[in-house]
Amino acid sequence: MKSKHAVWMAMLWVPVVLAGADDKSPDSDKATKILEKVDAAAKAVHAVKYDVVAKGSGGGQTFELKGTYTFSGLEGFQPKKFLAELEVTAPGASETKKYTGGSDGENYFVIDHAEKKAYVDIDPAVMGTRFARVFAAGLMLEFVHDRPFSDEITAESKIIKGTKTIGGVECFEIDINYRADGGQKATWCFSKKDFLPRKRVDTFRRGENESTQEKTITNLVVDPKIDDATFKMKLPEGYALVDDFAP
Repeated sequence: MKSKHAVWMAMLWVPVVLAGADDKSPDSDKATKILEKVDAAAKAVHAVKYDVVAKGSGGGQTFELKGTYTFSGLEGFQPKKFLAELEVTAPGASETKKYTGGSDGENYFVIDHAEKKAYVDIDPAVMGTRFARVFAAGLMLEFVHDRPFSDEITAESKIIKGTKTIGGVECFEIDINYRADGGQKATWCFSKKDFLPRKRVDTFRRGENESTQEKTITNLVVDPKIDDATFKMKLPEGYALVDDFAP
């Protein structure tokens, strides 16, 4: 997709997989029925707020992230309006850096709390590649997507592993093999009560190389009370507003 949002959308890219023939085993049928309920539950969500812990390893993607996300709507491959408060530990780093970023649907902004600098512009690229990457790592776009779990429903195979408790919520744990070549797999945990996701672990394999990305969600609030002020930038006292794009 080529547009003025191309850089930002590339950072928030969600893999699109081509489904192969469904596994027709009885277990796959049960998993499919659960995933259909999950898909319907996610489609009913208009806005969401959650805490997340995200981790990555392998393939040069080692990182740790903690954050709180609030977002609503969908525009391309990003939430239309969002606010994220993040604490990030980069590969090989001992210190944690804090960022706040968001969009009110018109302007995008990011605040670097270590540097006490804020960046704002109508162009999403103002947020910089650093924030865009870490933001994508904790984002679960399925909550506002128009086809949230179609790839999982039509995946090559689906296996119910059992149950797992995430943040006090009892969940179905389902292994998904998206393609026959095994290039992309995921393990999802869906609440038995509301059928919404609480965790996903993605595994990517290219030749001998394997990498994983993990997101664990707690304190999920569906359709929280929000207004236009929720997504406006609030410049902390003593911070500088920089007339440039973030690095």
